[in-house]
Amino acid sequence: MIVKLILLSATIPLLATAFSTSSPSLQSLLSTHQSEIASLKQLATSLTTDESILPQNDVFYLRYLIDDTYTNPQQREDALKSNVQWRMNEGSSIVKAAHQAIRLATS
Repeated sequence: MIVKLILLSATIPLLATAFSTSSPSLQSLLSTHQSEIASLKQLATSLTTDESILPQNDVFYLRYLIDDTYTNPQQREDALKSNVQWRMNEGSSIVKAAHQAIRLATS
């Protein structure tokens, strides 16, 4: 019984280590991908300079970099272009209304 207890107490830290999922912080991801985020922002700005359409938040662009569905830079860029095009066209009224609401709420 004592041997089982000793073995169990020795195993618990190993199990905890095996199941711990150490994820990088948002800040470290933003820092790591800073230049790529800047490139995506530049691409988006080439499509529109309308502040209500174009997200300024780096997290918006980071998601294209950490999403596993994009296997290469061209796929990321195409997805971003598609998103910005939607924001400029079909989603324009939604995006502009949200931008206005945020601006009013934070002023």
